[in-house]
Amino acid sequence: MPVPDADVHPEATGAAKALVDRHQAEQPLKLYAGWFCPFVQRVWLVLEEKQIPYQYIEINPYHKEPSFLALNPRGLVPTISVPDPSTNTSKPLYESTVILEYLEEAYPNHRPLLPSDPYQRARSRIWIDYVTSRIIPTLHRFLQYQPSTRGIEGLNQARQEFLSTLKEWAKEIDSTGPYFWGSEVSLPDLVLAPWAFRLWAFDEFKGGLGIPKPGEGGEDEEVWGKWRKWLEAVEGRRSSKETTSEAVHYLPIYKSRPMAVVGSISIKKHPINSIPTRVSLSSHRSYINIPSMAPDKKDEASSPDAAIPDPPPIHPSFIQVAKPYIFEQTIQRCIAAMGVNPLREESLRLQGVTWIDNIRRVLYLPIRTFNTAVVYYHKFRLVHPDNEYNYMDAAAAALFTACKIEDTLKRSREIVCAAYNLKLPPQEHMAPDNPVFEAHARGIIGLERLMLEASGFDFRTRHPQKTLIKLARQYGLTSQSEVSNLAYRISQDLYRTYAPIKQTTSTMAFTCLELAGRLLDQRIEAVEQGVDYANWKTSREEVMETLFDLLELYTHNRGHTTVGPHFPADRFLTVRIPLNTEAESQKLPRYTNWVPEPRESKATNGDKAAKDATAKLHPLTPVAANGDRPRATEKGRDGAVRFMLDPECADAEKSHVAAYFKVEMEEYEVEE
Repeated sequence: MPVPDADVHPEATGAAKALVDRHQAEQPLKLYAGWFCPFVQRVWLVLEEKQIPYQYIEINPYHKEPSFLALNPRGLVPTISVPDPSTNTSKPLYESTVILEYLEEAYPNHRPLLPSDPYQRARSRIWIDYVTSRIIPTLHRFLQYQPSTRGIEGLNQARQEFLSTLKEWAKEIDSTGPYFWGSEVSLPDLVLAPWAFRLWAFDEFKGGLGIPKPGEGGEDEEVWGKWRKWLEAVEGRRSSKETTSEAVHYLPIYKSRPMAVVGSISIKKHPINSIPTRVSLSSHRSYINIPSMAPDKKDEASSPDAAIPDPPPIHPSFIQVAKPYIFEQTIQRCIAAMGVNPLREESLRLQGVTWIDNIRRVLYLPIRTFNTAVVYYHKFRLVHPDNEYNYMDAAAAALFTACKIEDTLKRSREIVCAAYNLKLPPQEHMAPDNPVFEAHARGIIGLERLMLEASGFDFRTRHPQKTLIKLARQYGLTSQSEVSNLAYRISQDLYRTYAPIKQTTSTMAFTCLELAGRLLDQRIEAVEQGVDYANWKTSREEVMETLFDLLELYTHNRGHTTVGPHFPADRFLTVRIPLNTEAESQKLPRYTNWVPEPRESKATNGDKAAKDATAKLHPLTPVAANGDRPRATEKGRDGAVRFMLDPECADAEKSHVAAYFKVEMEEYEVEE
């Protein structure tokens, strides 16, 4: 049984649970799935429609089993394990559209889901890609739209953007229907179906989808008529009902994502597994319930006798000082303050850095751009919880920002296009100027400001590779040396940890050189003894901390690194044993800069100060001269945030301004 997560029910429910139970027997083809994932449901629908024997294995996305990660180090669902007759083993396959193509080609004797005509097959693939590249992104932008100064206008624009993409797809439905290619269901239908089943979320969170009711479609009445007929047919299929769980377990997942709720709705049950909607899925509301903007009664302040309120006091503003170094204790406090699952945090950190590395290699960007991009990515994630953004968007924004800082300019469109083309064969590559990348590229530009704010507008960068080359020359290593080459590759893996924001370049360079020597059994005594630590302004404690960070990375996530796969797993354990002995004998701390936590005093009843002291405050939140911090629920409304590079200047200003916010009290004894 998968480990439950706070937001994700551990298993399918209702008719889907019964289907899962029927597919628990061992089969050559195995489906690793998450019941809630629409991409999984794509594959699940095809397996049921083609009647392919399979074994269903539930995967919790935040507590992945080691056996699953060994099969698919990326940890993606859906993943299928397919038999390999030549070696009598199994091979993994992921990406839902790729799996669908495989099932169609590998099981030709089962029900075909693509037309036999070559032209129609090609057209099917075009509209399958349209669903993935156009409909799904606009759907999520609409569903996750956040209120801003544009208010309802912005929400309506997001709604219309989604409806226009959906209408283009509906135009292609066969005129006789009910399915995309006529009377038989096919892959284009099943690719879109999981999201069609979830359109009730717009009634729940966005005040209605906006599809016209029958007879109200105007010039598009025929198109929306085909859509309603298609949706009713797809919903009615046995495979649709048996792969959809009860909606009560979908709601917490949507509620945990950042989205604005518009208006209020009443609940009625939908035929598919009792999905709560106000109306049936085939006739989503074309109107929105917006709370009235007019007051129920006259404002008392409009009375002539009402007193004129005092103006709000002037706020001293918040000061955020740039932090070139963030130590481990602060990092752990940031993660705890945001309530982020540590396992999920590690997974997204590694995936984001891998994404940056892959894209910068495609774009032929130098290592210094990679270094800066990863540092910005780390600092951004220490300020923003992972439910506020997609990790690939954050990684793209970090790379875009780093390209400007390191003067290796790339347009946001080029970065998005490179990421898109990375998954396609060369003959299907698209140009950066293709309009399909426009919306995503604009989103990355919007994230750039958050990247700069998270870093405190600190454009100072550090690159350990320069120092590493100097050290290698100092200790007589040539550019052809195995140790120096391995150390250089280790310096890239180092950025998959938090070491680059904790340590100086000299500390990282000594660490990479020492670990390379130990892994190759070509140890450099002068490096291990730290003869030159003082000249390079570092210490054994800092080097040991970074060594342990790297060894933990290679031990637990060897497949996500550059160097790890080239050494057996036990090699890193062999290297770590003498380092553990050295740390114990010399009493070196695991983390160099660590301040012991004060013991928390027990709060008495009604002691507000004690309660406030125990509250988890984000350590990187800016502080005003009077000690105030911006409230998390009203970020940006309490006062201006000013960014400074010089901490001494900030402290001097705070001490000067604090004199005007002193609260002086006098005590008097009164005799009764």
